[in-house]
Order: sequence, then C-alpha cells, then structure tokens
Amino acid sequence: MVTKRYEKKIEQGLIVIDESSYSSKTDYELEFEINSREVGEVYFDHLLQLYSIKKRSTKNKIKRMMESS
Repeated sequence: MVTKRYEKKIEQGLIVIDESSYSSKTDYELEFEINSREVGEVYFDHLLQLYSIKKRSTKNKIKRMMESS
C-alpha cells in the first residue's frame, strides 16, 4: 500500500485526506483532527454537507486493503 496524505490547517483543526493505492485500487479517506469533539462534529458535518459527501461508517484502510486481495 502506498498512501499520500494531504493536510490543510484551518482555525477549527486539521483536515486530512489520505489517498491510498493497493491492488489496482485507489481509496480515499477524509479525517478531521480537532481538540474539541463537539466543535469538530459540527464543523465536519457542515463540511460534508457543503461538498455533498455522504457520512458512513467504514472499516479502516488496512482491513479494506486486505479484503481487496
């Protein structure tokens, strides 16, 4: 697996996008690193709505990679 990480520091925290490539697949993961869970959840939900991104539960990227083999 090869992962590229993109980070953007904003006032509310750190937005992180991981782009992982494995088994001829490319996988993306959006994370938001924050100090306050309450503030982070509100802002993250706003960010998802703003860009029409569906919120969903997922397995971690290592499990997704292992299951793709």
